[in-house]
Formats: sequence, C-alpha cells, structure tokens
Amino acid sequence: MKQIILGILLSFCTVLLVSGQQENKMIREGNRAYEEGAFQEAEIDYRKSLQKNSGSIPGRYNLGNSLYQQKNWQEAILEFDSVKNTTVDDAVLSDAYYNLGNSLLKMAMDTSNTIQEALPASIEAYKNALRKNPTDTAAKYNLAYAMNLMQQQEQEQQQEQEQQQEQEQEQQQQQEQEQEQGQEQEKGEEPQRAQPCA
Repeated sequence: MKQIILGILLSFCTVLLVSGQQENKMIREGNRAYEEGAFQEAEIDYRKSLQKNSGSIPGRYNLGNSLYQQKNWQEAILEFDSVKNTTVDDAVLSDAYYNLGNSLLKMAMDTSNTIQEALPASIEAYKNALRKNPTDTAAKYNLAYAMNLMQQQEQEQQQEQEQQQEQEQEQQQQQEQEQEQGQEQEKGEEPQRAQPCA
C-alpha cells in the first residue's frame, strides 16, 4: 500500500515538475521575443505559459508588458491588475502598480472618453507604486506628470463651463429682449423707423 501511495506521489511530482519546466520554457521564449521587439510573438508565448499555470505571476506580468508595447491598454491593465491582486512581494507589487499607472495614463491620453476615470486611477496606481517603493524616481515623475495633466483637464473643464454659462446668459438676454419687443408690438407701439436724410 505504501508503495502505491509513494508511486502516485512521485508521478504527481513529476507531472508538476514537467509542467513547471514547460511554463518556464514558454516564459523564456516570450522574453527572447520581447527583447527582439516581437511583442505579438511574446504575447503568444506568455499566453501559452499561462495555459500551463494560470496563476503564474511572471507570465501575467510579462503578458501585461507585451500588451502594453502593442498599445493594448485595456488588456494590459487587466493583467497588471491581476498581478497586484495575487502577489505580496513589494518589488513585484511596485512594478505592477507602476505599469498599471502607465497603462491607465496612456489610455487616458489616447481616448478622451475614458480620461475621466483613467487619469485619477493612474494617479492612484503611481501612489501605490511609491508606497511599495518610495525611491522609485520614474513613479515620482509619472505621478507628477499625471497630476499636472489632471490639473490642466480641470482648468479646461472650468473654462468650458464658464463659456457655457456666458452663452446661456447671452441667450437669456436675447430672449428677454425679444419678449420686450413682442410686448411693445402688442401695445400698439410701432418700432421706430429710420428717417430718410434730406
């Protein structure tokens, strides 16, 4: 009986070891492709590694990087978000938050309809990266950049609101003038006419 259990355990360990080796092999191949600038090939290799081990932090993180390089911000955000939710290593968390912030910032800059949500989220991601690694100068720079963009956006929105209010006031004044003219005509008063010059 002990031999059967020992045999099953050895078989299970062998399967895990082979699966882990295949996962690492796919990640290494993805890394080679990534270094060569073949980001789509890298993505494929990283996805294959995740088929072997869906919880692979290096596989998810590297997949996020390859998606980022392909300007696929939304999927990159999902991958970096999943990394930050599955690891406790401060260095990995800092990098994941930093890359998450970059992806959100790029998405905010590329698509104006999501800037309302993506820009504040990128600022928060950079802050989280700095909480995990306060010496990260790139995160500090990007945080300042994102905050500056946010301030510019708020100023532009304020100017637009002021312009809109001015237009509304002008329209209201015009309507009031039209109403006054209409009331004068109802009273039987004729509007003054220009007299010919002699």
